[in-house]
This record gives sequence, structure tokens and C-alpha cells, in this order.
Amino acid sequence: MIPLREYAGSQKYPAVNYGIIALSVIVFLLELTGGFSQEIFTRYGVVPSAIGGAFFAECYRYVTSIFIHADIWHIAGNLLFLWVFGEHIEEFLGHGRYLLFFLTAGIAGGLLHSLFYPYSEIPLIGASGAISGVMALYMLYFPRMKITVLLLFVFLVRIPAIAFISIWIVFQIWNGWMSLRMPEIGGTAYLAHIGGIVYGFIFAVFWGNKIRKQWLKRMARKAKNRNVRSAV
Repeated sequence: MIPLREYAGSQKYPAVNYGIIALSVIVFLLELTGGFSQEIFTRYGVVPSAIGGAFFAECYRYVTSIFIHADIWHIAGNLLFLWVFGEHIEEFLGHGRYLLFFLTAGIAGGLLHSLFYPYSEIPLIGASGAISGVMALYMLYFPRMKITVLLLFVFLVRIPAIAFISIWIVFQIWNGWMSLRMPEIGGTAYLAHIGGIVYGFIFAVFWGNKIRKQWLKRMARKAKNRNVRSAV
């Protein structure tokens, strides 16, 4: 299942979400002009074996890795999911808080991956962990939002966000579990996805209610202002 769009745009311009997308594209174009050198991935990606002995000197990798992608399909898939789900979460959190959440969710994904593969020399790259955190919040706070999904590459169907994301999360957990039972050979880093998801849930437990109340107040003020303007 591939998400294509949501059915209710946000009322605030998602500047940070578009900025993240633009930065990711720029970095990818720089990768193209320089060639897909393994050196780029090992220098700026999360390489647990390189970080373990010098965490504070190498911890920048947990941020830089978020904006590096392996190929066109990797970046296209990630940015499609971010475009579909990020807009409402930015409106919900606010611009600054959304940027902080996105980066820390990505860091959480990288840390969980490193915890389970501390001696790995395979670079972890991509925004999947951060986007997984965004999707976790989306499921919790916009569960009934309709998402257009491409099913079996043929059918377009509209389903509630909670249905799509729940299926997606089960898929990540299952594949993450299976990946632990096999030698690490690269490919999709499901544990980074799970790290982002768990971080999103923890964030919601500690700060979700407060942020939701703030968001509802903002929405009420905007609705009131629209009513006042329409009456003038």
C-alpha cells in the first residue's frame, strides 16, 4: 500500500515540512553530482562501529544521516510519506516544535538501530526513522483522517489513517523481528523505523495532551476570526 494524499489540507503553510523536503532533494542532487560514493555514506551516515568508541565526536551522524538517501527510490518513497503525513503534524506541533520532533525522532531511530547492531559497519542513512515518528503522531491525533492509498499498484482506495498506519506499523515490527534473526546484510533498517515509532508514542504520552490543548485553542481562535471577517 502506498499513500498518495490526505483529504484535508492544513490551515497553516507547512514551511518546515517543505524545507525538509527541499533540503533532502538538494543533498540528493549533490550526491548525484559527486557520484554515489560509499565515502559519503560512511562519512555522514550512522556507522555504529565508528560511533561506539567516540560517541561525542561522531554523534553528528545521527542528524546528517537523516538527509542522505541511497537512490531515487529511497528518497522518493521517504519524501512521499513525509509530504502526506508531515503537513498536519507541523500544524499540530507548530513550526519550531515540529522541526525539533522530526530531528529527535530520526536520532531515536538511529540510536535504536545502533543499540542492536553496535559493531555494524553498514551505514544507516535516510529519513525513515524521523518519518516513522511523524506517522505515529498522525495515527494518534488524526486517526479518522482519510488517506488515498494505491493498493496493489492498481486500485485507489480511501481509508482512515489509523487503518493504514496500524497495518504499516505491524509490518515494521514483523520485519524488524525477522531482521534480528538473520545476519545483517543491509537493506531496510526496520529497527530505525521502530525507534521512530516508539519515540512518537513516548512523545505523545508526555507532551501530547498539552500540545493538543494548545492546538485546539489555536483552531478555535482561527475559526472565530474567520466568522468575524465573514460578518464584516
